[in-house]
Amino acid sequence: MKIKIKTEGYKQVILYVFLFTCLAFLTGCSKESFVKETHKRDNIISRQFEMLTCEKPYGRIHIESLNEEEALQVSRFVDECMSEAQIESDKGDYELFFLHNPTNENFALFDSNILVIPLDQILLGEITYTKTNLIYWMSNCDYWVAYGMAASGEEQIDDLAEYYRKEDNCKQLNLSGARFFDIFQSNDDCEMVRETAKAIVKYAKGKCYSSSQEITENKNHIINEWLKSLDLEYQYEYSLYDKVKYIANSETGGLNYIIIENIVMDIAGDPYSGTFVKDINDMERYLSNISEDIEGIQDFFINNNVNEIEQFMQKKIACHKVGAEKYRTSFVQPESETIVLLQWNTLPHEYVHILFNPCFAGDSIELKEGMAEYLGTYKYNHKIKEMFYDWLNQEDSYYAPIGDEIGIKSINSENELDIERITHMILQNCEVKEKVCRPLNDKTEEWTYEECSDFVAFVINRYSVKKMIELAGLEESEQRKAIDALLPEWEETFQ
Repeated sequence: MKIKIKTEGYKQVILYVFLFTCLAFLTGCSKESFVKETHKRDNIISRQFEMLTCEKPYGRIHIESLNEEEALQVSRFVDECMSEAQIESDKGDYELFFLHNPTNENFALFDSNILVIPLDQILLGEITYTKTNLIYWMSNCDYWVAYGMAASGEEQIDDLAEYYRKEDNCKQLNLSGARFFDIFQSNDDCEMVRETAKAIVKYAKGKCYSSSQEITENKNHIINEWLKSLDLEYQYEYSLYDKVKYIANSETGGLNYIIIENIVMDIAGDPYSGTFVKDINDMERYLSNISEDIEGIQDFFINNNVNEIEQFMQKKIACHKVGAEKYRTSFVQPESETIVLLQWNTLPHEYVHILFNPCFAGDSIELKEGMAEYLGTYKYNHKIKEMFYDWLNQEDSYYAPIGDEIGIKSINSENELDIERITHMILQNCEVKEKVCRPLNDKTEEWTYEECSDFVAFVINRYSVKKMIELAGLEESEQRKAIDALLPEWEETFQ
């Protein structure tokens, strides 16, 4: 006897299960997947609060709310950002905190995989800058691409075409992150940059460049094709790239912080006050190069096994960029391990102070300032090289004779300059011709920064970095004796 099994009902059940699974997958988090947790006060968020948490392929999201509808709204917002920018992240190492009134409206202030995101803008639907930040940090694309993907509204194509018919305006096509913030240029120029980003991203998507990373990687080609579509003949070429990260205020779009390696910088007042960085074009070049300077300093210490500085390379260093109306120079606050920066070109110098200070037992200004100058001014500092290149090429400048001696007219760029050698030549001229070099001619006077740097360069080149570390680790009286014992050898280098 055969038993007939009625399959229609089972098929319907299987179909419903399949549809429900697909729906749950598409919405990211179903109500059942949120877990109520309590965040304990820590170094990242210094307060306790209740939250709903959800596991995602890219990590975990934490929403400061016990309302599951709000949590689901946030979850869908993140999924939409990931989908629109085609961000592929299945490592599960991100922690996204969506908070009411966070103490610092910023992303990645403490760790590149821990993002602190204001919740209220998402719930209110005011998402342009929050969406920009999320795409920017999670896809590692250029800021302009993230903004172009996040911004809504029709772009003003006719206005843009007219704007870029003036060649002077074409520098805005660099679309560096700095050009989006009115602290660096006029709000009108910032607005044209924002409209440009929207238009170019829309154009790129229409040409099948779908992911934020793909658009970033094909920047020059996409911009030139977009210009052709506007009947503009300008040929765009760009060699400077953003190597710093920008943290925008999620409500106003203003600049909160710039991240330069492990330096977190806020800017107060006029960024061009009391500094050799004079305008947005200078700023763009500076920000394109400064990360390489900081990396060079870090690599120098790592490659020479200076283990004392490792803790400072693992933590964020606060930097306050200030104006000339309040301060006369840059300096370090040792007790808070904070840099107060006046001149942009002194950032590498002050950064060396932060890293190298733990190596000192004595308080020798010659060694402290010498190391900061040697590494942070003459060895790893693009801006100083740029300044020296200009000075050496000026026929009526103090440095013109040195320029002639090194054949400056045959040197094609500042990157070819050996500032350490040039500094030694300048000191040699002072010692031999002018008899004003201290301490070589007048041992009662304080050393100049150039002399401090040249002495440290002598110790490192004649002996080793290890020898310099040993000198730094001596007690003050022993340190002075050791320096005095090396002076005759150093003096011989000026003969």
